[in-house]
Amino acid sequence: MLLNLQPPQLLSLPRSLFIPLFLWAVKKGQIVRVEKEKYLNSVNYLSVGHPPYYKGLDYIYEDRGEVLDLRIFETGEYALVAWVGVPTAPAWLPTEMLIKSEKLNYERL
Repeated sequence: MLLNLQPPQLLSLPRSLFIPLFLWAVKKGQIVRVEKEKYLNSVNYLSVGHPPYYKGLDYIYEDRGEVLDLRIFETGEYALVAWVGVPTAPAWLPTEMLIKSEKLNYERL
């Protein structure tokens, strides 16, 4: 029914019929970690070219990262994550592979 309506008719419909395209899975400042199985099966991991179960990335599964920014790109919702106490650059990761973690007591430098 909604497909046959013209734009002026759509404006008269109640807002409860519309579902937002993106719902933020995480928030800025939230502490997260990466779900290992989702990451290892993702395009993000395969595009880097690491050998299977590369040990150099274990910190993203074990250590906690802080969400610095959120953006919606053409491929979906992404979060800029910086890992606490790990001297590495922040990375953009899809929010669907992030797991909410407990809060850490630390001061950002």
